[in-house]
Amino acid sequence: MKAPISVPETASAYPAEISVSRVRLSGGNYILALARNITERKKAEKELKESEEKYRLIVENANDGIEITQSDRIIFTNSRFADMLGYTVKELKNIQFSQIFTASAKKALYERHEKRKAGIPLDDHYETRFRKKDGTTIDVSVNYEIIDYRGLPATFAIIRDITEKKKADKALISSEKKYRLLFETMSQGVVYQDAKGKIFSANPAAQRVLSLTLDQMKGRTSVDARWKAVG
Repeated sequence: MKAPISVPETASAYPAEISVSRVRLSGGNYILALARNITERKKAEKELKESEEKYRLIVENANDGIEITQSDRIIFTNSRFADMLGYTVKELKNIQFSQIFTASAKKALYERHEKRKAGIPLDDHYETRFRKKDGTTIDVSVNYEIIDYRGLPATFAIIRDITEKKKADKALISSEKKYRLLFETMSQGVVYQDAKGKIFSANPAAQRVLSLTLDQMKGRTSVDARWKAVG
């Protein structure tokens, strides 16, 4: 005889995990079913999935390259890093990480590796140069952290292409050198004053014309009582 199953009127549906087994009791065969409420587990799985999706969107849409390296193999990379080097994501996963470094950069990489093995503290940021798939090179800024990945140490890195910044910095330095050379060698006297009218710089020609050193001129204004007419 089957016993009736009573369900309370206030009962609500919930996800359950059911395990079924055959048992023998008092000479009869029975089916034993055990049900476990897995509402909280399902909720946690949903939250984890949503969190992973948000993480994936952030990583894939980042302006910087993101990669994880383990034993000199690139085991994870976002599309931005692959694009930066002219590879596909699949291609990058099939080459050694050290392969994308130029010869001199690879030497510096190995030196950092040896220092880390020796326990020497290292900055978690460095600049280096990568070789792209087409053979051209780019300057990059690397911020990294040593992490545990599947039970083994790995390197998580955020990489930014600073090639254009390096070019701009070089052009600025070159321009400043040209300006400095012109400033120092021109025959006309030139002085610079701050917002309050005080002199903070003067070229050699101005010092000769005024018969004063730069230190003597610094801090004076155009109406300073110490000026004498130059005849």
